[in-house]
Amino acid sequence: YSAQAPDSALLKIAADELLSYGEDKIARQIYEVYVKRLIRESITADELKNIAMDFYKKGNIPLSESVFDLYVEKVSQVYPKEKLIPVLIEVARMFSWDDTLPGPRLRDIAYAENIFKKIEIIAGLSALDDGVIYLRAFNLERIRDFTKAKDLYLLLAERYPQSLLTEMAIFKAALIFTYILKDREQGKLYFEK
Repeated sequence: YSAQAPDSALLKIAADELLSYGEDKIARQIYEVYVKRLIRESITADELKNIAMDFYKKGNIPLSESVFDLYVEKVSQVYPKEKLIPVLIEVARMFSWDDTLPGPRLRDIAYAENIFKKIEIIAGLSALDDGVIYLRAFNLERIRDFTKAKDLYLLLAERYPQSLLTEMAIFKAALIFTYILKDREQGKLYFEK
C-alpha cells in the first residue's frame, strides 16, 4: 500500500510515527519506499539536504546516506566545481571521525571516504586544505588503510609545512612506517624530522 500513497510526505509522517512507537522494522521499510519516491519526484537540492539532515539527526544513518547520495548527485549536476567541493567536504565531515566538532556525532567513515574519493575525482587532492587532508588521513587509519593514510600525512607535511598539523602528520607517518609497514629505516627518518 505504501508504494501507492499519493503523497510521499505522508509516507515520511507514517514512518516517523511508527518509529516513535518502536516499530523500527516497519518504519525502515516505509522510509525506503519514501526514499525511492524521492528519486522520482522533482525535489530541490535544499529539500534533499533537509531530509537527509532529518534522518541524520534521528540516527537513521543508512537512509541519511541514501538521501545524501541523491543530494550529492543533484548538486553535482548544477553546481560549479568551486561551489560543489565545499558541499562535499561538509557531507564528508559529518560522517568522519572528528572529535573536535561539537555535539553528538554519527560516524560512517567508509561513507565519508566515498565522498572524499568523489572530491578527489572532481578536483584532485589540491582541493583539500591541511585540516581536511588530516581528517581524511585519520579516517583512513580508522578503516585500516594505512598506506593511503601515510601518503596523505606526508602530502600534508609537504604541502603545508607551516601548518599546526604538520608535526603530528609526520609523527603519524613515522608510526605507520615503523609499526604497520615494518619499514624501520623510513620510520626512523620521519621520527627524526
